[in-house]
Amino acid sequence: MRHYELMLLVHPDYSEQVSDLVDEYRKLIMESGGKVHRFEDWGRRPLAYRIERAQKGHYLLFNIECDQSTLSTFKEKLDLSEFVLRYLVVRTEKAETEPTPYLIALSSKRQERSGASDRRGVERGDQPAGDEPEEETPSLEPEPVEEEV
Repeated sequence: MRHYELMLLVHPDYSEQVSDLVDEYRKLIMESGGKVHRFEDWGRRPLAYRIERAQKGHYLLFNIECDQSTLSTFKEKLDLSEFVLRYLVVRTEKAETEPTPYLIALSSKRQERSGASDRRGVERGDQPAGDEPEEETPSLEPEPVEEEV
């Protein structure tokens, strides 16, 4: 059996059904004796250009091991699917199981965002549950003076 990397671009209107698609494709590969070594859901991303009037697409990455007949069946299924905008199959030398650099960068960005939102909440004056509010510091700006006419 050979190793393949498969990138799918799913229409954004069908993003809710991605988990069903993934289960269906995994089942197809497993039933024929193949293996899914790695699966990554990269989520909805903007496209470089419109494809079938879509400006975004849902990206899925598979690293699979299967025989040629299974791959042909898989490609036929992808060609007939109304969910899939584009796909690309590349033969690889070995099974890739490590996360891709893109996924690592994406997860670190998400962690930074969650940390930044926590810091922003403290800067705004939001208090964590159970903490006493700090005393208000006096303002250094002079108070406006009203003139009587």
